[in-house]
Parts: sequence; structure tokens; C-alpha cells
Amino acid sequence: MDSGRSQVLQKDAFKALGGGLVISVILVYMVMAGMFESLLTPFVIMFSLPPTFTGAILGLFLMHKTLNMNSLMGMIMLIGLVTNSAIVLVDYTNQLRRQGLPLKEALLRAGPIRLRPIRLTVTATVLAMSPLLILGGTGTETLSPMAAVITFGLGLSTLVTLVLVPVMYMLLDSLIQKLPKNGYIDDKEGGYPLD
Repeated sequence: MDSGRSQVLQKDAFKALGGGLVISVILVYMVMAGMFESLLTPFVIMFSLPPTFTGAILGLFLMHKTLNMNSLMGMIMLIGLVTNSAIVLVDYTNQLRRQGLPLKEALLRAGPIRLRPIRLTVTATVLAMSPLLILGGTGTETLSPMAAVITFGLGLSTLVTLVLVPVMYMLLDSLIQKLPKNGYIDDKEGGYPLD
């Protein structure tokens, strides 16, 4: 196969994976919208994605890896991994709000309680990817970019998510509280517009 043909194939593959990345973000939003029965709550969770991509690119740079097919597949995997941590936090906050706690107190209580399962999940994933990233060997050179993306993306996004998601939850809730109650926003008559 000549180099011109392989470049065309690589360009097509990158286009397909880029489209897969966009579609995965949309599908995750749709699943969360159905799960939370709200169009606004998934926005709070989706704010955890930009730090993910920042961490992924930083990981590729620091580990001297290239953006290739495996690293793009790692980014698609990260979307599910990262939103899982934010879902755990937001869902428990919503449960506490249904029990009558105000938003700030619910967030302050949910953070420490959900920190342990989030930390355990992230630690297990990062440790599982570490041999691919650190140790050399046959076959690891193709998978190490994926390991760099997942390790750094998940690590950075988890640190930022534990601060950013509660802040965005409070900001979006206060914004919704200021909007007029004219029938356009359903607050479910319980005063929990994000739930």
C-alpha cells in the first residue's frame, strides 16, 4: 500500500472516531436526561468533560505520545468513566434534596460521602492503566497513548469534578430560581428544578 493511500485511510479513520466522540457525548447526555428526567441536570454533569480532554492532551504531551487511533478511543472511553463520577455525586445530592435538605447542605454532605467510591473507582482504573503507561514491552507501544489519555484525563477531571460540578450545580440552580415561573420550566412543584 502506498503512503498516499494510507494517509487517506488514516484521515477517514480520524474523522470516524471524531464523529464517534461527538456522538458519545450526545448519547451520554440523552441517557442522563432520561435517567434524571430533566434536561438541565445533565448540563451540570457535562461540565466535567472539558477538564477530561485537557488532562488527556496534557497526558499525551507529558508522556511524549501522539494523538492516534488508540488515544481517540481512550477519549471516547473517558466520557463514560468521567461522567460516572459526576453522576454519583449529583444523584446523591438529589436524594438528599428530596429528603428536605437545602442545596448547599446537600452538596456539602454528598461530597465527603461519595468521595470514597469515586476515589476507589478512579484509583483502580489508573492503576490498571499504569503498566501500559510505565512499563515497556511488546505491544505496549500501541496501547500506551490510550493509557496516557485515560490516566491523565481521569485523574485531572476527578480533581476538578469534585469542585466544578457542585459549583455549577449551585450556579445553575440559582439561575433557574431567578427565572419567572411562567410554565416554561417545570420545577415539579417540589422546588427542585434540577432534579
